Amino acid sequence: MSSPTPLIQFYVSASPEKHTYTFYTDIEGTTLAESTIVVTEPNTVISYTLIKNEQQLGFVGPIISGDADNDLTFSISNDRQTIIFVDSDHSKEDICMKLVTAPLNCIFVSPDPQMINRRPG
Repeated sequence: MSSPTPLIQFYVSASPEKHTYTFYTDIEGTTLAESTIVVTEPNTVISYTLIKNEQQLGFVGPIISGDADNDLTFSISNDRQTIIFVDSDHSKEDICMKLVTAPLNCIFVSPDPQMINRRPG
């Protein structure tokens, strides 16, 4: 029997006026959380869910640095309220992941460009 996947869950309140994010350990947003975490187990799942979202924000792609071996992957829920990272913990490194939000009604997607891969020959 395999062991369960480690899960670290945070709830996030964003304040665009102050340009700050506040992290909580509970969905009610009453218990502050540390913004730095230490991952010691492979394939740890780290989840951030927006709460107190009066500004109607949603997650967009994060800014990730310090991940030379691409140990960190992410996905965003369809409603853009949750971003989930999976850290393979393959390499010992300090990874910086900056959460990025934008108004739900203000995302523009281009119709192009298109990339077509063809093998030579």
